[in-house]
This record gives sequence, structure tokens and C-alpha cells, in this order.
Amino acid sequence: MEAELEDERKQKAIAVNGRKKLENDLKDYMQQVEMANKVKEDAVKQLRRIQAQMKENQRELDEARLAREEIQGSLKENERKIKSLDAEILQLQEDLAAAEKGKRNAEAERDELQDELSSNTTGK
Repeated sequence: MEAELEDERKQKAIAVNGRKKLENDLKDYMQQVEMANKVKEDAVKQLRRIQAQMKENQRELDEARLAREEIQGSLKENERKIKSLDAEILQLQEDLAAAEKGKRNAEAERDELQDELSSNTTGK
């Protein structure tokens, strides 16, 4: 009977030790789950920050594209204005050259008429 009691005590001790080990394992697993949940929460927060940053970057990119398109439009308009002004300058230069030629011709004609007039008045 003593052997049975001793055997029963050993089995009870083994069962208690097994139970303690299982409780410790459960506690470790619960801590691991808690840690995994914290890591997950941190990852979700970081993901949200990254998504917000990406959204901001996309907004800035869209603004930059719009600004570039506006600048390109202004550039094309300015190039058209420059060509128009160049053509106008060329026309004005041609008009000036024609006016100067007309002035020289008029001055030459005036001089001839003055000479003629002088010779007519002195010849009489």
C-alpha cells in the first residue's frame, strides 16, 4: 500500500509539474500573442503614415505636373508673341528703310527744285 501511495504521490507530482509547465507555456504564448498584437498595431500605424505620405506625395506630384503644364502653355504663348514681335520689328525696319529712302528722295527733289529756282531767279 505504501508503494501505491508513493506511486500515487509521484504521479500527482508529475501531474502538478505538467500542469505548471502547461500554465507557464500558456503564459508564454499569451505574452507572444500580446507582443505580436503590439507589433501588428505598430505596423498598421506605420502603414497608415506611409499611406498618408504617399497621398501627400501624389498631391504634390499632381500640383507639380499642373504647374509644369501651365509653364509649358505660357512658354508656347511667349514663343508665339516673340515670333509676332520679330515679324513686327522686321516690318517696322522695312517701313523705316522705305521712309528714309522716301526722305532722301524728297530731299533730293527739294534740292533740285531749289537749284532750279535759284538758277531761274539768277538767270532773269
